[in-house]
Amino acid sequence: MNSSKAARSVSRQQKVGDALRQDTRNRLLEAAAAEFPVHGYAATTVTRLAAAAGVSVQTLYLAWGSKRALLRAYMERAIAGDVAFGALTEGLSLAKAIDTAWVIASPESYDLLVRRLGYTLAEFRVWIENTLSAAILASSK
Repeated sequence: MNSSKAARSVSRQQKVGDALRQDTRNRLLEAAAAEFPVHGYAATTVTRLAAAAGVSVQTLYLAWGSKRALLRAYMERAIAGDVAFGALTEGLSLAKAIDTAWVIASPESYDLLVRRLGYTLAEFRVWIENTLSAAILASSK
């Protein structure tokens, strides 16, 4: 086999591998979108996420590195989708909106409000929704 043909074969294999990796990441994001809102971050296990995506726990870690990184990616996708339907607060970039949402909806906020202050999961969800809307979305006045 000449080097040109070998380069094309590797390139084709690499493209297939890249597509499969992206498909796995997307399936895990879809699983995150189904699991995090229903069960919350703390109660959503990596085993549950992997099973929902049809992959192993090891594959989840290979694709995202951690459950926290998957949560961040899920939030980025959700906010980018929401922004398509409503404008951001004036002067707030999409990147800053994502950072703001990350701080508000972080596992640390959950720990503080639910575990330490006794919020129910329903109360926490309402707080997140109201606080995020006020912080990142333009007023509809």
